[in-house]
Amino acid sequence: DIEIEGQVTATGDQSGGLIGYSEASTLGQDANVTRVHSSVNVAGNDAGGGLIGWLVAKSGAHADLTDIVLAGNVTQSSSGGNSYGGVIGVVRADSGATARATNVLVKGDLILTGNGAFTGGAFGNVAASGTATDVSYDRIRVVGHVESPLNSGGISIFLGGVIGIYSCGSQTVCQFTRSSFEGSLKVPTSSSSPLGIGGFAGELNISAANTNMLISGCFVRANIDLQNANVGAHAALFGNADNAVAGMLIANGLYAAVTFSGVVGGPHAGVFGNVSGNDISVSQVYFDSSTTPIALKPGSNKNLTGGTAVTPAAMLQSSTYSGFDFSQTWSIVEGVSLPTLR
Repeated sequence: DIEIEGQVTATGDQSGGLIGYSEASTLGQDANVTRVHSSVNVAGNDAGGGLIGWLVAKSGAHADLTDIVLAGNVTQSSSGGNSYGGVIGVVRADSGATARATNVLVKGDLILTGNGAFTGGAFGNVAASGTATDVSYDRIRVVGHVESPLNSGGISIFLGGVIGIYSCGSQTVCQFTRSSFEGSLKVPTSSSSPLGIGGFAGELNISAANTNMLISGCFVRANIDLQNANVGAHAALFGNADNAVAGMLIANGLYAAVTFSGVVGGPHAGVFGNVSGNDISVSQVYFDSSTTPIALKPGSNKNLTGGTAVTPAAMLQSSTYSGFDFSQTWSIVEGVSLPTLR
């Protein structure tokens, strides 16, 4: 067991509450982290994370996280930087490698005052090469506030309650299961135009021939405050999907109860702000019709199949959620509360 507290302030890149840069370099030389409780506050430049700034798994190695609780805040020590996460700023997985996480609770805030191209409540920028084995996440819970002005000078910019950008190689298992965001997202007034803002993820990037990306058994309960009038693709769950697989089923068994505030008018979407590349589909995904009346924002490059808008009263009834397992995975107090994960 590891318990740490205090303050980390870095003027350079790759800063974390436990480790700045971690690399599992070859098969048999793993870099796993387990059973850590941290209240360290982290202020860093590029690639900042509440636990690890930059995590790399190479050549069949494993870099997996298990049983992590993070209660500190993540901020910036300068106006620069691109990738920030409540757990890890940047994750990279190469051929045959794994970079997974299980049972992680983030209950601090992530507030940026300068650049923040890829920002997520848990993970900023996760990328797997075409032959990486697994970059999946189970039981990731983020409770707090995530804020970024997104001034990044022309860089593609994404902000999510759980993950900023999730890029999946052609042979990689990329999944989120039993995970959630509860809190608030904010984009203050800025000079740039965000490309993807989502209560769960800013961007899902699916490579050609990959049918292994799936977000299932997850939820978002949040307010999204859009103070930047230039905000582009935004939605209660996912800001943008760049999909190379025609007809890809990307999500199953989700719900979003999200309110929007700020200067950006509706209609706000419940599932995706934009889909590009190829059409995409979801199944058994539900969202609040009073705040997010449509599944996909108008003007999307491609189409979305699926997604159901339901009334606030119906969202408090288990009968609304076809396919949800209320005996094993979910629980609900009928007519009183939204579903929660067991």
